[in-house]
Amino acid sequence: NSLARAPDESLQGALILPEGTLEDHGGGLLVPIAWHLDRPARLSMELFDMSGRSVRLLKPLEDSGTVGRVVWDGRDDGGRDVPAGIYWVLLEGRLDGDVAASRWRRTVAVAR
Repeated sequence: NSLARAPDESLQGALILPEGTLEDHGGGLLVPIAWHLDRPARLSMELFDMSGRSVRLLKPLEDSGTVGRVVWDGRDDGGRDVPAGIYWVLLEGRLDGDVAASRWRRTVAVAR
């Protein structure tokens, strides 16, 4: 969950997740996921398993400000708890004034 940028990641913002493995201790899993961008953007956020399969649409494509946050409840799109493992969070969209889309990626580890 390092804040170091991936080689192809935009330099115009950051995707911020908690450090370390996240554990559900019986009260449910709540994962705050935040972003900070240089400019407003039209964004979507999706969670994928390590095989690249979509697990949960966390934020549909919509206009967003420069700072935002969603909370993932540890469930998939069907409402089921995801199994323990590592997941990719992908935030992507078009910053105001840009022609090309930007994307930010981070991993989150879940223990059950």
